[in-house]
Parts: sequence; C-alpha cells; structure tokens
Amino acid sequence: MSLKAKLEAIVYAPETPVTLDQICSVGQRVRGRRTGRRRRSRGRSRASVLALEELVADYSAADHGIEIRQVAGGYRIVDQAGAARRRRAHLPRA
Repeated sequence: MSLKAKLEAIVYAPETPVTLDQICSVGQRVRGRRTGRRRRSRGRSRASVLALEELVADYSAADHGIEIRQVAGGYRIVDQAGAARRRRAHLPRA
C-alpha cells in the first residue's frame, strides 16, 4: 500500500482529527521499513507532508462529496460544503 493510501486511511478512520505529527509518524515508520532502519527520525516527514498535500488537492479538485479538511488542530475527511444538502435531495422522504 502506498504512503498516500495509508495516510488516506488514517485520516478517514478516527472520530477525532489526526494531527500532522501523527500523520508524519506513519510516514517515518513506512520509510524506516523500506530502508531497514529501526530508528525513527525526529521532526516531520517531508514525504508525509507532500502526500497529505496531494490528498487534500485530489479531494478538493475532483468531483467528490467529501474532502480532507484541517479542523481542530488536525485533519479529517468531512462532507464538502453542500454535499449533505445534495444527498438529502436524492433520498426518499419518509
């Protein structure tokens, strides 16, 4: 699984926003497995930040009903503005 796909999964799954430091720790662990190094470097992983920026751009540019947004000091997947309204318009009324 690519780094970008892993980041997408961790941003999607939790109920609370995922901080940039948490996101970068995933990138550092992935990179460490590839290089065989057990020790993680400190600081933010440039690869993780770039992958996150790509994901944010992918979701905001494409025709999605969701987007990755920075909220409450972290990132999470949320409905795009107006998506909930469009969904309700297509649901049958009880």
